[in-house]
Amino acid sequence: IEYSTECGIKDFQYRMYTFSMSEANNDYLWKNYTDGRSGISICFDDADNIFDGEKEVYAKRYGSIKLKDGIVLWHGKVVYDYMTKKRCLKSLIDDIYEIYKEATTQIDDFRPYIVSAYKEALNNTRCFMKNDYFRNEKEYRFVAKVPVYLIGQYNLDNDRGKKQWKIGTFPRDNLMVPYLDYEFNNNSLSYIIMNPYIIEKDSLFERSVHDICLLLGFSDVKVKKSNIIFL
Repeated sequence: IEYSTECGIKDFQYRMYTFSMSEANNDYLWKNYTDGRSGISICFDDADNIFDGEKEVYAKRYGSIKLKDGIVLWHGKVVYDYMTKKRCLKSLIDDIYEIYKEATTQIDDFRPYIVSAYKEALNNTRCFMKNDYFRNEKEYRFVAKVPVYLIGQYNLDNDRGKKQWKIGTFPRDNLMVPYLDYEFNNNSLSYIIMNPYIIEKDSLFERSVHDICLLLGFSDVKVKKSNIIFL
């Protein structure tokens, strides 16, 4: 998004990064997002506690957290149902239209503000919509908005090693995928669920997960076996 410079609105561009979680622990997720006996499920106690920052709530459904260095994080449930998506978008358009009507006598002065607000709200809204085909995921999504100037300055910052976040890329097929790495609140980590394919008692896999938790300072985090049974 690039804001208009008219009426004093500052040019501002940002990149969106998403962090996908789920409110479900079902066979659909294990079969589609793990490779056989690999993978674990990391469970957090509350979405509001995962990241530290200034928190707000919108429409009782979505929350925002202001993180360090101007990074803003939104979080909430992903919408799959077509009619729910339609109602959300209609509500957004109706709100913008009400603002537009109030500014009729000064529309030329306020148009850039209204257009910028609409683009911002629309961009945020669509980040929480997904095709109904994926409804079994029951996704809970975090969306981080990172100012472009932070990305450009990151490799020039001598103190970047001290920051709570970092930016990088990882390979996927023939692409280099950008990522944002941000520290989460250690106290928000609740427990870990083992891969359902691991049915052996006190397996090497389970002991390895316990050891990794100890190495990372998560000595109080419990490791549980999955209640899902694959035939």
